[in-house]
Amino acid sequence: MEYFVPAWHGQLIDWAFNVPRIEIYDEISNMRLLRKGDRKVGLVLTDYQPQYLTKLNQIAFYPDELFSVFDYLQDVNTHESQTVDYLDLNWPQNIRFDFTPFKIMASVNNQLYANIIFDFNGKILNVEYFDENGQITKKLIFDTRGFISSVIIGDEEIYYDPMGHWRFKHNIKTDAVKINPIFHFTNKQEYAHLNELVTEVMENQFLNKVTDDDHLIVTLDDQATVNLDVYKSYRTIFALNQYYPYKGDLSKIDDHYLIVDNREIALKIDPSVSYIVIPTFQAEFKLGHSQQLRKQIVGVFIEHTDYEDLKQIVFNLYPHLLNHATREEISFLYYDNKKENEINQVLAELKKAHPNEFELNRPQKDEVENQFEDENKLPNLIIKSQRLSSIADAIKILDKIRLLISWNSNDPFIQTAAVSVGIPQLQNFETLQLINHKNGLICKDMSELAAGTNYYLDDLGNWNQALMFNVQLMNAYSAESMLKKWQTVLSDKKVL
Repeated sequence: MEYFVPAWHGQLIDWAFNVPRIEIYDEISNMRLLRKGDRKVGLVLTDYQPQYLTKLNQIAFYPDELFSVFDYLQDVNTHESQTVDYLDLNWPQNIRFDFTPFKIMASVNNQLYANIIFDFNGKILNVEYFDENGQITKKLIFDTRGFISSVIIGDEEIYYDPMGHWRFKHNIKTDAVKINPIFHFTNKQEYAHLNELVTEVMENQFLNKVTDDDHLIVTLDDQATVNLDVYKSYRTIFALNQYYPYKGDLSKIDDHYLIVDNREIALKIDPSVSYIVIPTFQAEFKLGHSQQLRKQIVGVFIEHTDYEDLKQIVFNLYPHLLNHATREEISFLYYDNKKENEINQVLAELKKAHPNEFELNRPQKDEVENQFEDENKLPNLIIKSQRLSSIADAIKILDKIRLLISWNSNDPFIQTAAVSVGIPQLQNFETLQLINHKNGLICKDMSELAAGTNYYLDDLGNWNQALMFNVQLMNAYSAESMLKKWQTVLSDKKVL
């Protein structure tokens, strides 16, 4: 069995206060990969994850074995899910419910009494209760399987079993833990720190059952609740993932394997530490359809691009777009909805700097109308913005992109997806997915963006060359290629 111990820390986001976004769950991609190689995979959760079943349902993946520290602590022995009706909770007689997407506001005498927050499947995530001053007095956190998992009151979080008995209490401020004396499932009744309790459960309830034929694949990250020393007496493979920062001393892993997911992390590793690079995402050949569109769309990924850089990108591309307004357009891509405001501000500055030179996003008419009406009009620049809220959404959008620009926005998922659809990329940083002058260009500064855009959009030969190299690159990033690397590591052959 290949047991993965991922960095699953956050709980399921609520869509009442947060916009939907792409969720990348640590190690799921590698677990899928190893299963393709006919290996059994296990998932080990060390953090509090009351909605992990919903997460697994969301990504349609179910491990061969699953161990959750908090399931043991809370005596949860089922993976079956049931729905809790909010009306079954205790409410005052004169309660009033107001319905909004993913949230119900409960009020008494026109004063907010509670917020009931739901997930995307309509299951209750949590319920927040308020005092007369609008301050939260209590918060109920629900488990996907249909019970109140914990209650937060002040600095204390109380954890329950499915029958409603409290199992242990955790002081959020001091980190101290107290076990319910009527139960006997731990070595002690009190712990100075929560991670002491978590480590005890890992050692006594999981690690003591790991055999010599099993591997542990443990993600190193700064929020880990179990010290890496606990895993060192087993056949452990440690992993570094750029999504989860780790500032610890890598020499402490001794002679265990270290897997890193990208070149940038690898370059920062001390030469005395051996590692192997296995990217997080596999490339699957799904050639895009940008060549079938009348207009060529330049995608600009700006998730990690600050306002000033965004402004410089727009102003540097403006002369090019002005001269190619009839056959090219720009589409800004991002996860965070706040980027839309930044784009609108930059476009307002562009209009102010270049008055009466262009129109922006004028409604498109059919070609016959345009032939007669657009002759005396200013160039119509099409500049759109699209938020990427799911993996399927991102793939669908990239399918129509002709060229992708990334500036200070290194995102392995987006870059691998661009390789998969075969499009060239322009960026100001080095990655494993882009080979300069092969499937894209590494630009020294923004003044090179317009020339790079011309290079690929005005010359089909250059674009086709990038496509052909992307196809070759996909072989290196294919599931088969990465599976061979994993099989080498798991067979204990030393790979540097």
